[in-house]
Amino acid sequence: MNAIRLTKAHQFWPLTEFIGDFGVPVGRYIERFHIPEKMLVTPELYIDEVRFWRLAGDLAEREGFLDWGFRAAQKLDLSVLGEFGNNLLRQPTLKAALETFVTTISAEALNCPFGIMHQGKYFWLMMLGECNGPAGKGVVELYDLEWMNKLVQSALGNQWLPPAVHLQCASLPVGLDASEICTGNIRYSSTMTAIAIPEELMATPMSRYRSSPKAEFGMQGNSTSQVDFATSLRLLMTGYLDEG
Repeated sequence: MNAIRLTKAHQFWPLTEFIGDFGVPVGRYIERFHIPEKMLVTPELYIDEVRFWRLAGDLAEREGFLDWGFRAAQKLDLSVLGEFGNNLLRQPTLKAALETFVTTISAEALNCPFGIMHQGKYFWLMMLGECNGPAGKGVVELYDLEWMNKLVQSALGNQWLPPAVHLQCASLPVGLDASEICTGNIRYSSTMTAIAIPEELMATPMSRYRSSPKAEFGMQGNSTSQVDFATSLRLLMTGYLDEG
């Protein structure tokens, strides 16, 4: 059997807080999709990612927030993601931060691979594999895309946008303009979700966070977040043990 895609609950908090600010009854959607309610207060709890993105797709249709994944990520502050986010912000350069991301995301999102590829004049930060099925595909993909942009913007500033983007979806939702995503070409119906970062920018300091010791991450490559079905099921069930 295929392993279950699991993600720590605090990775979803920017989404739940965003829709909560609009008066959307978050708890009602969590109950409808049989997600443990304690995900809202337990940051390290592993959640079935596919189930959450089905929730995201249903909410987008019912509430009319077709671009809410992207809008939620726009407000993301990486420091709210605990030591995971702060470790990225402490890296000496953008390149070190991206490499740290792909080597540490495996503990945050199991069986959800990310990677870095150097091709020509660009480094590509990529989310690999299918975006969790059609129900919440657009919401999750645009959230992850803007999440990656926010990481790069931590070094380059909030006005920076990638010169090229790959998207698995066939088009953008109503309310979201291509100029908000990148400054150049968007390749739709791609096999991955990815943003391009010009090679010459990779040495940019993560200047606001340079006081911490340098971490050694000298590799390119992919995250290694694969766990087997039995392990992923055991981790998932811990969220339901107190809920009957």
